[in-house]
Amino acid sequence: MKFTGLAVLILTAVVIPGALFASLPQVRDSVALFSQYIGAVALILMAWAQVWATRAPGVESVFGGLDRVYVLHKWSGVAAMAAILLHDTIDAEMDALGRQTALNELGETLGELSLYGLLILAVISVATFIPYHLWKWTHKAMGAFFAAGAIHFLLIQKPFAVGDPLGLYIAAACIAGLLAYAVTLLPPRRRAYAVRDLRDTGGATAIALAPTGKTRFAARPGQFAVVSFDAPGLSEPHPFTLSAPVAEDGSLQITAKALGDWTARLPRALSPGTTA
Repeated sequence: MKFTGLAVLILTAVVIPGALFASLPQVRDSVALFSQYIGAVALILMAWAQVWATRAPGVESVFGGLDRVYVLHKWSGVAAMAAILLHDTIDAEMDALGRQTALNELGETLGELSLYGLLILAVISVATFIPYHLWKWTHKAMGAFFAAGAIHFLLIQKPFAVGDPLGLYIAAACIAGLLAYAVTLLPPRRRAYAVRDLRDTGGATAIALAPTGKTRFAARPGQFAVVSFDAPGLSEPHPFTLSAPVAEDGSLQITAKALGDWTARLPRALSPGTTA
């Protein structure tokens, strides 16, 4: 990943909230305050993970190529889970703030729901025996538990108001993450291609794709194309590096080695004319 992107992540998720927490007026329960800081770090890391999942324009220019963004997405998720567990282990309740209201208690309940839901999905996300099409939907469900965590932040007792600089900063991160999550739930914008030919390249299959419409990719060597096929079991989008320069007629080529169920199915399920 790019140093610039890593610096942006550390600055926004660790340094800025740390400085804002440190600037709060004297808070007697420093242990609970630290727990709330760790919880805020977890929320911001999860918000970034949702933003990266959109593959929005500009993300790769800051954080590195798609493969590097995926790595950053993974490890920020791991760090967020570690922070959530630490936040849950260290009591974040501040007795000096007074008796809890019904909304405060609802926030606590949503926090527990978010914790256990994310734990279950985190275990599923590292289980290699789960088919990809099922894994994808369980992984995408993490956004719903992130939403529960964001509401938890809004409702719990804390030594600052949501309208204060610290509250606004965390709330802005949560809103950005929720908007990004909503984008990932929308149908992807597709460009129509068709399989022109397939050929065995010695353990892998080279697939030439010709455009069927006027809209074409202006791709450069080394870039990824996210491809799905209109064939049984191949509708899940997968990323592939373009394995040849883009032809004058706009044709692309990807090369797939049978490394899993999806890629092993390609030579049998595809034929010239299959929509991509």
